[in-house]
Amino acid sequence: MGRLCLCLALCLTVSAQTASLSGVVRNADGTALGGATISDGRATVEANADGTFTFSGLGPGDVTVTVTGAGDANPVQFSKSFTLLPGQYITGVELVVPSWGSISGHVLDAGGNPMRGIGLELLGREYRGGVLQYAPRGTTVTDEHGAYKFPQASPAMSWIVSVTPRIRLSPTLPTGGRRPTAPPVTYYPGTTDIEGALPMVLRPGEQVEGIDIRVTQSPTYCIGGAIQIGDTPGAEPFQIFQEDSHGFAIREVYTASSDGAGKFLTCGMLSGSYRIVAGAKPVSGVYHSAAARVVLRDGDDRTLRLVVQTIPAVKFSWELAGTPKSRTPPPVAASLDGLLQPAMPSIQISGGQRYAPLTDYVVTAAGLPLGYYVKDETVAGIRALRRPILPWMSVLTGAEIHFVVGSDGATVGGAVTDANGNPVADSKVLILPEDAVTPEELSVSMRVVAPDSHGQFISGTVAPGKYQVLATSSPVVPTPECMARILRARPGAQEADVGPGGTTSVKLNPVRLE
Repeated sequence: MGRLCLCLALCLTVSAQTASLSGVVRNADGTALGGATISDGRATVEANADGTFTFSGLGPGDVTVTVTGAGDANPVQFSKSFTLLPGQYITGVELVVPSWGSISGHVLDAGGNPMRGIGLELLGREYRGGVLQYAPRGTTVTDEHGAYKFPQASPAMSWIVSVTPRIRLSPTLPTGGRRPTAPPVTYYPGTTDIEGALPMVLRPGEQVEGIDIRVTQSPTYCIGGAIQIGDTPGAEPFQIFQEDSHGFAIREVYTASSDGAGKFLTCGMLSGSYRIVAGAKPVSGVYHSAAARVVLRDGDDRTLRLVVQTIPAVKFSWELAGTPKSRTPPPVAASLDGLLQPAMPSIQISGGQRYAPLTDYVVTAAGLPLGYYVKDETVAGIRALRRPILPWMSVLTGAEIHFVVGSDGATVGGAVTDANGNPVADSKVLILPEDAVTPEELSVSMRVVAPDSHGQFISGTVAPGKYQVLATSSPVVPTPECMARILRARPGAQEADVGPGGTTSVKLNPVRLE
C-alpha cells in the first residue's frame, strides 16, 4: 500500500505542558504497518517494525489524525480525532486502516460508444464550515474500452464520480458562424449539475461496478472584456472558477492574462455559474483584485469590465463575555481556511486586521486556552456560530469578524464500556449540542472525543448547556449520510446538562450508527 503519512492537525495552540500519543498502526487484516511516518506538520516520528509508535510534544486541544498513503495513484485517507489535555499521555491508540472499496464503470458518448483517454475525478462529499463541499480525492483515465476504476475508495465516505473532459478554452472567437460544442463535466448518473449527482457510500471492501456515465455535447460560449488597474487598462492575470448554485467555488477551470491593453477573451465556456477573479497576487502584503460572477445560459456570451483595486483588510475583534475589562485576556485569533479544496495555508488574524486573497473562507477560533470558548460569532454582519463562512464578496468590500468569548467553559467526561462493564477504547464519543438539529449545524458544533486505553474520556472545553452524548465504534465522518445517522441515534443518547465551569460525567455503551 506504500508508505503512510500520519498528519496531526492541532486546532489549538501549543501550551507549555504538552501531551503524548502512543499505540500501533495496522492494516484492516491486523498486519502491522512498520515504518509508517507520523507527523504533526512540524515534527515526525517513524513507527517501529511492529507498527508501534510514540509521539510526544503535542499541544493540548483537539487533534485529528489523518492517514495518507504515499506513492499511490489515489492516496489512502483515514482520520481519527483526539482531545488532549495538558500533560496527558494516551496509550493503546490503534490506527486501523480500513479495507478499501473500489468504484468502476465506463464512460460512453451520446451514442453509447466508449470514450478512451477521458479523465475522471473521485470527489469526497463532506461538510466544511456547515457548507457541503466536494473535495478531489483521486483521478484516473479511461482505457481503450472506455473503462475506468478507482481502486481505493474509503468506506463511510460519501463519493461522487465526475467525468472531467479536458477543457479546450481559447482566446479567439470561433469561426464558421456556428457555435462550437464540447463535452461538459458530467456527474454520475449523467447530470451536469453537481447537486444532482448520485452519491455512493461503500461498505468496507465493497467493489461497486457498473457506474457508467454517458457524456453528451453542449454548446460553448465566450466571456470577454477589459481589465483596468485603477483607471489604466493593462496586462493582469485572471482566474475563472466554476460555482455551485449557492455561489461557492467548485473548481478552477482556467488561468490566463489580459493583453497590454487590458483586453481578454475566453471562448469554449460551457453553461453554468462562474466567478472571474483578476489580480490575485499580493504587493507588499496587500491584495489588489477585481471579481465578478457570470452566469452563462443558452445563447449567452458576456462582456465584462473588471477594475482592479486595493482589497480592504479583513478586520478582527473580540470581547470577553461578562468579564471585567481589567482581566488579562487570552491570545485569541481568527483562523481563515480556504473553502475550496485543496485549500491554501491558513491565515491567522490576531493583530486587528490582515489582508487576504479573494476567496471563500471557513472562520474558526485559534489560541483559546482551556476553559474558554466562542460563545457567539459574527462574520460580515451575520451571526455565524453554526455557519462560520466568510464569502468572497464580503472580502471584496471589507469584512469584519467578531467573537464573543466565554470564560466559563465546561467539560463532559465519563467512561465507555460494553454490556459486561469492560472498557471500550476503540470507539468515539460524540457530544451533540441539544439545539443542533440539522446535519449542517451538527457538522460544525459536534465534538468528537477518543477514549483512552481504559475507556475513560474527557472533552475539551464546551459551552455550558444541554448536550446529548453517545459512543460508537462506527465511522464518523462529516458527510450528510453520517450526520443523518447520528441524528437518528440521538433518542438513545445520554443527556448531559452542564453548568458554567462545571463537569458532567456519563456512562456510555457503544451504539451502531444506522
